[in-house]
Amino acid sequence: MDLKRTVHVSSPQGIRWKGRFLYYVNVRENTGFIPSEHTASSRDKRPLGVFVEIEVSIKSPSSP
Repeated sequence: MDLKRTVHVSSPQGIRWKGRFLYYVNVRENTGFIPSEHTASSRDKRPLGVFVEIEVSIKSPSSP
């Protein structure tokens, strides 16, 4: 079960703090899943939500 989504933000407005910028990220999920209901060999009965991976790349203003 791979429901990967990618979101690109072109020019986020950060908050300056101690010489750096902070960004607020809000992630919501509609439904979770129980691993044992999706993988027959799994004995994991925990209800899980989402796994979030954030990758930051900085491009110069002249990059497309």
